[in-house]
Amino acid sequence: MNSVGIEVPLKEISLTFAGIGNTIEISLTFAGIGNTIEISLTFAGIGNTIEISLTFAGIGNTIEISLTFAGIGNTIEISLTFAGIGNTIEISLTFAGIGNTIEISLTFAGIGNTIEISLTFAGIGNTIEISLTFAGIGNTIEISLTFAGIGNTIEISLTSAGIGNTIGIFTGIGNTPFHNREIP
Repeated sequence: MNSVGIEVPLKEISLTFAGIGNTIEISLTFAGIGNTIEISLTFAGIGNTIEISLTFAGIGNTIEISLTFAGIGNTIEISLTFAGIGNTIEISLTFAGIGNTIEISLTFAGIGNTIEISLTFAGIGNTIEISLTFAGIGNTIEISLTFAGIGNTIEISLTSAGIGNTIGIFTGIGNTPFHNREIP
């Protein structure tokens, strides 16, 4: 079993996992003021179980997250939680593989954050569940979803509860419940 647990004050993190039948647990927590945080995680393997939990709570941080998953028969659970004030957050998630089970939970609760999310799914026979929850005040959120593959099962759940949030969802290739919609 591979296990990685990291807490602040790390600001640049780059991790690469490539193997067979591993259990990988990653927990990252960031709480601070005015930090620039870059996270790059790459997973390539067969039959791995991957659990990722990232929590960001702070003021005026710039956060860049890049997660790439390419493999066969992996079970992937991702939980991202953002709670803070005036943060700029960029998230890029790329999934390319065969027969993966992917669960993604993104929760945004804060004030005056600018959030850009790019999700790209390209593969064969993947099962993907995405849950997006927005609860906060005066956040600007842009989401880009691109689905290109064969025989994927994709479920998207969106909950928006807050004040004065601007949420734009833009879809690429594939079927999705949302298409160039602005949600007040």
